[in-house]
Amino acid sequence: MAIQEDGSATRWSRVLLAAGTALGTILSVCGPLQPAFAQSVASTGDVSPEQTPTPSSHWDVGDELTIGFSGAGALTIEDGGSLTNTTGVLGHLAGSEGTAVVRGAGTTWTNNGFLFIGVDGTGSMTIEQGGGVTSGLGVLGDEKTGEGTATVTGAGSNWAISQELYVGNKGNGTFMISDGGVVENQNGVIGRLSGSTGSVTVTGAGSSWTNSGELIVGFGYHDNFHLFDGTGGAGTLTISDGGTVTNVDGTIGGYSFSTGRVTVTGAGSTWTNKGNLNVGVGGYGNLLIEDGGTVSSKTGGIGGSAGGAALVSGAGSTWNNESILTVAVRGDGALVIKDGGKVTSQHTAIGLFAGQGSLPVANGAVTVTGSGSALVNSHDLFVGGSGLFNNGGGNATLTVLDGASVTNDNGYIGAAASSKGTATIAGQGSTWTNQGDLTIGDKGDGTLTIADGGAVSVGSGSGTINLAVDAGIDGTLNIGAASGEAPALAGTLDAGQIVFGAGDGALVFNHAGDLDGAALVFGAELSGLGTILQENGATVLSAHSSSFIGETAVTGGALIVNGILGGVLSVGDGGTLGGSGTVGDVTLSSGSVIAPGNSVGTLTVAGDITFDDGSIYEVEVDAAGSGSDMIHASGRATLGSGSVIRIGPGVLDPFSTRTILKADSGVYGIFGEIASSYAFLTPNLTYDADSIDLSLTRNTIGFADRATTRNQQSVAESAESLGQGNAVYNAVAALPDDNALIGAGFDALSGEIHASAKSVLIEESRFLRYAVNERIGTAFGNAGAKALPILAYAAGGAPKVVAADDAGPVFWAHGFGAWNSTDGNSNTASLDSDTGGLLIGTDAAVGDWRVGVLAGYSHSGFSMDDRASSGTSDNYHLGLYGGRQWKQLSLSAGAAYSWHGIETSRAVVLPGLSDGLTADYDAGTFQVFGDLGYGIELQSGARLEPFVNLAHVSLHSGGFSENGGAAGLSARGGSMNSTFATLGLRAEHDMTLGGVETKLRGAIGWRHAFGDTSATSTNAFSSGPGFTVAGSPISENSLLLEAGLDISLSERATLGVSYQGQAAAALLQHGLNGMLRVRF
Repeated sequence: MAIQEDGSATRWSRVLLAAGTALGTILSVCGPLQPAFAQSVASTGDVSPEQTPTPSSHWDVGDELTIGFSGAGALTIEDGGSLTNTTGVLGHLAGSEGTAVVRGAGTTWTNNGFLFIGVDGTGSMTIEQGGGVTSGLGVLGDEKTGEGTATVTGAGSNWAISQELYVGNKGNGTFMISDGGVVENQNGVIGRLSGSTGSVTVTGAGSSWTNSGELIVGFGYHDNFHLFDGTGGAGTLTISDGGTVTNVDGTIGGYSFSTGRVTVTGAGSTWTNKGNLNVGVGGYGNLLIEDGGTVSSKTGGIGGSAGGAALVSGAGSTWNNESILTVAVRGDGALVIKDGGKVTSQHTAIGLFAGQGSLPVANGAVTVTGSGSALVNSHDLFVGGSGLFNNGGGNATLTVLDGASVTNDNGYIGAAASSKGTATIAGQGSTWTNQGDLTIGDKGDGTLTIADGGAVSVGSGSGTINLAVDAGIDGTLNIGAASGEAPALAGTLDAGQIVFGAGDGALVFNHAGDLDGAALVFGAELSGLGTILQENGATVLSAHSSSFIGETAVTGGALIVNGILGGVLSVGDGGTLGGSGTVGDVTLSSGSVIAPGNSVGTLTVAGDITFDDGSIYEVEVDAAGSGSDMIHASGRATLGSGSVIRIGPGVLDPFSTRTILKADSGVYGIFGEIASSYAFLTPNLTYDADSIDLSLTRNTIGFADRATTRNQQSVAESAESLGQGNAVYNAVAALPDDNALIGAGFDALSGEIHASAKSVLIEESRFLRYAVNERIGTAFGNAGAKALPILAYAAGGAPKVVAADDAGPVFWAHGFGAWNSTDGNSNTASLDSDTGGLLIGTDAAVGDWRVGVLAGYSHSGFSMDDRASSGTSDNYHLGLYGGRQWKQLSLSAGAAYSWHGIETSRAVVLPGLSDGLTADYDAGTFQVFGDLGYGIELQSGARLEPFVNLAHVSLHSGGFSENGGAAGLSARGGSMNSTFATLGLRAEHDMTLGGVETKLRGAIGWRHAFGDTSATSTNAFSSGPGFTVAGSPISENSLLLEAGLDISLSERATLGVSYQGQAAAALLQHGLNGMLRVRF
């Protein structure tokens, strides 16, 4: 039946359907001023008027209204029409279908009784475009075969329910509230009885579901009137895209075997629980808050007897608890906060109750992971039981990872009797902030692990950590990893003190250093009776812990005591004890090491010290030679006959002695072996009644005996001659017994960079010769010459571009740049250099000759990384050149001089010596050269030019004295003369590529060097004889390569690029040149 506001009743079918059954019910439809007309319902299910009714917008059914009794029925109310009845039914019997649509503002369907949507059949109701429905009890999917679906959509659309709403009573119910739809009722239940399923979605801004009572998602109740089939109710609630749900108490997973799932997703989506929210009570519950959704409750509980889980994920996603949040009340409970989610409460308790009778033990887990993710408690946090209830606690874990944070007042791990609590704070940026104190093992067992850069703060750095408070309780604090596990990077602890209680408290250092791999500095004060285990990594104890009366065992890594540590201390195989603080009685087992100081220092033993056979006392001598490590015991020192004393590294005046061990109650025994890390010094021990003294004397091994190259041997012999007391001599004498380190020390002293600088300057002289040959070759039109831009002056003094063979005078410019790498050899280090500069010249025809001059500037840089040395040179050039041609035979020749301003710097680091040395001196290069070529033109148009050239280069370098320390060198001036002969072939070919005139040119040659090919420098220390070292050599045989391309952009413009390279057994050199010539 369609009821419309204009009063017409255009469709009277399928109002009360009884397909195949005579119903005989009389219904009346009355307008406000007209009498009622009787209507009969035929067996077909269609309503037939006995007479034409007066149009009316309201239909009042005095009894129950069923749409789809045994067949299919449909009801539409729209455009302000209204319908009133007692109980409404959509889809009554199995197989029936009933559909109702309430559409439009002012359109209403009033059910003065219940409204069933899908009793045993299938029912569907849609409220849209501002329509309204009212009812008492609302049920979707009443019986097991019932399927009920309802949709309330659009602003103004509403369903007002004066009693409860069941979505899935025994059957299946689906409910959608969208786009501003509103639903109100008392209690709401999704998946009410055993075997039912219910699903509710509230989506879109303005969409709301208000429950004045409680809301249960997955109830699963089974009563005495129905046979229990072992299944519970299943409920699902989704709140998305700004939808809102409100109720008093909220329950997800109510009775046994029930399951409930609630998802709150999207910014503005909210679920407000004015009372308690329980995720999993007798059934299993699951809560998902994501992408900015918000849930609020007075108290929150996760995990009853069947378990529960909650996930808060994404920035802006929050769960706000006004009071306490419990994770695992009875059974398993899990809370995960990730990717910026946030949970707040007054208290949080994890693993609340211990098992009793048939009730399971609570197993709770909270994981907070990812930057911005947070668990915020305004009061206390309990990991394992609670201090709020007088009961035993369950099992609990708290994990904070990858930049997440947890905040509370006081923290408790293992709070209640029988509880077991574990907390792990790991990952850079992960924090647990305790505004008050932290207890690890209160009435139950507790473990805290801080690893991989995680941080725990207690009382803003001045709070107290209580370990194992009650007798019989285990309390463990792990820095890095637990005892016996693979070590991890350490975390940081900011606390004032750690108090060991009446139980078994342990502080474990099993780490691989801090995030930078450095030693861990641990500053908390320790007191009470407990155990400290140092298993891996280097740990520095800096606090005053004289009130600690327990045992410390060092089984691996190093324990550095720079403060005071009470109790007794043992060092096992693989462990090291060091520092400049005070410790109690010390026992050193076989394989252990004691190394006082943080470099050189004194370790005080308030009691006795015992060296077992195989233990090692490692004595370090300071680099300045003024002191050494020492152990001072207030009791007695007992030395096993198999104990070892190991000396080094450092420098000690051979004529002085240092006390390395003092025992007020006497020294008993001697060290069985003296080991030294020095190459050129021998340690000696002198025993007194209460002390042992150390002296170092020069052994018989000569410095040069340990040199492995010619350069090293020259340096070693000179350094040896300086004698004891000289800083360089003492530094070499203190070198460790390591061939690589000894060789590196000699190489650092050598000043090899000064010899290699000569090789660089001689090699780079070729760029000037190359420029002259290019210019003469261009003027004569020789094969392989590149198209240099040539300028002359026109009448009136204006410059102009002229042909390369213009009689002149003409002017030209040549820029160059190159970088070079020369491999090291058994004697010298590798050398890298680079250069760049500009040459300009002018020449003119003089008879059959062409004669000119050139000048220019270039800058060179060179470095030897293996020698920590580098230098630069500013170069100024001046030269004469000329050339002549006899038919195919052409000659170019010249002479030039270059002035060099050289600056060098190098670093020398040896024991007791660290110098930064610099020098500034001059050098000059003179060269003469010539090039003879013979041109050949092939029928293909290609041109060849075999050539030979010779060059003689003479370099004179001035003397210098380095500044910067005792290792500084001085040298007198010297000369180096080298001759180069090159035999090769130049070629060029003109062609057209893509319609563009192009010239390909290139050259290949073999160069041989004569004369001085090994650059050397004779250097001297300030008070020693000179010694000669070789630098990077000049390659005697090398391959020269050149390739170029000139492209005619137009009649007046030419673009040219070229590459020049040199390759030898240990040399690679590359140069690039670009040119644009434009004629105006």
